[in-house]
Amino acid sequence: MIDYYKTQDNRAVYEFDFVERPDGWRCYIRNQPAYSRPAEQSVAHWLQDVHGRYICFTGRLGTLTEARVLAAAWADRTQVFIQTGRFPQ
Repeated sequence: MIDYYKTQDNRAVYEFDFVERPDGWRCYIRNQPAYSRPAEQSVAHWLQDVHGRYICFTGRLGTLTEARVLAAAWADRTQVFIQTGRFPQ
């Protein structure tokens, strides 16, 4: 399920593909602004599989609503990183 999220700073729109899996929902990152600085997987909190990049999350996303909340939080934090080079706590 493709969905779009406009960041709280109104500077960007992120595109996610939410996929339900046996172990819960996964949030694939389909489109986002370019990083303005190096952004390794571990720094930017994403992983990759054969389907593309997805948000790194160690818990279980049991509902689509939980996945959307995680994606929104990740997008907003990523925007701060793009602007400042630091992820907010």
